[in-house]
Amino acid sequence: GAHRAGVELRPRSIPLLREEWRPVKRLAESLWLEWLRPAEEYFELGTPESFRADRTACAQETAPGVWEVDMNGSRAAAITFEFAEQIVGWPAFTIEAPDGTVVELMTQEAHAVGGAALLNTHFHAWSRFTCRAGVNRFEAFDFESLRWLQLHIRNATGRIRIREVGVRRRQ
Repeated sequence: GAHRAGVELRPRSIPLLREEWRPVKRLAESLWLEWLRPAEEYFELGTPESFRADRTACAQETAPGVWEVDMNGSRAAAITFEFAEQIVGWPAFTIEAPDGTVVELMTQEAHAVGGAALLNTHFHAWSRFTCRAGVNRFEAFDFESLRWLQLHIRNATGRIRIREVGVRRRQ
């Protein structure tokens, strides 16, 4: 083509984005919640003393990277995972659950195991997912900065299976 003065193609100086899947390092804690007020009210308004925590472990790892919870329909499960490092990306998980199971996903940069039962502490941010019967794969719409990821599971009776918990990291 014709040569134009002052126009040229140059090598890219900024590398292309790289995406990678980063699974959680471990299940750090799991516990039961008994809701004294509607869970929706707590998540919308932050009503104090809305629940009572029972620190009995509710989730068991049945295979590497697979956790199960037996839900009784009245209690909720809070399952907290830790990453190896602080990470920025899109939190995601796969859950096998009954139709109508509700999952609130919360993230935090810092957390003390045995501390706050729900990670919804100093800033009010969560994502809510409602399951269809069977296997559901969910990923947050926006990226987060986190080291801790918590799934709050409610409105379910029967066995719940969780796997592929992690972050789609972009650098």
